[in-house]
Amino acid sequence: MTDCTDALWTHRGNKFVIGTIHGRMIEVEAQYNPREVARSAAASWHAHPNTSGRQSKAGDNYRWLEYGTTEPRSLTVELTFDGYESSTSIAPVIEKLESLTIPVDMRSRIISERRPQICVAVWGVQKLRCVVQSVATKLTMFHASGEPLRATCTVVLKEVDAVAMMDADGDRSDVERRDARITRAHTQWHADPRGAKTKLNDRD
Repeated sequence: MTDCTDALWTHRGNKFVIGTIHGRMIEVEAQYNPREVARSAAASWHAHPNTSGRQSKAGDNYRWLEYGTTEPRSLTVELTFDGYESSTSIAPVIEKLESLTIPVDMRSRIISERRPQICVAVWGVQKLRCVVQSVATKLTMFHASGEPLRATCTVVLKEVDAVAMMDADGDRSDVERRDARITRAHTQWHADPRGAKTKLNDRD
């Protein structure tokens, strides 16, 4: 049995990937692209404290709301990793994905290392700078040795302003350059304006 995630079978075309845009480079590429992506955007509203209803023409003060704030967008994806056919352990890729929820080094003097790394999630033309809010993994098949061979991970990503957060931490990492590098490396296919479904980017 092998434990190298590079041995996992995968498909052609743009793949969904989550990569860190500062600090140690960590990339988790989907073996199979998600069948669906759940997006969520929300604003908070609160009941207005006015109890007299004088400001409401109809006197219906209970329908008067005050805007609070708009929450960052969130993205939920389900990723499947399957090493059964090649007897490849999927434990390393699961651990790599879960590491994105753990602070880099709580003893560090560098503020940005005392929290999990900021990431970018890319799938073709879709992109979101984010943090990994949660990873819920269901292991569904095992080798005789006990090593996991198949898993489904539900990953929740929360949108962030990476530049503002890094500036606040005093971290001068070039997040734009890292973002562009990850996007370029994992976006090989693009829409063909002449009508073809996809075509491979020309590489120098």
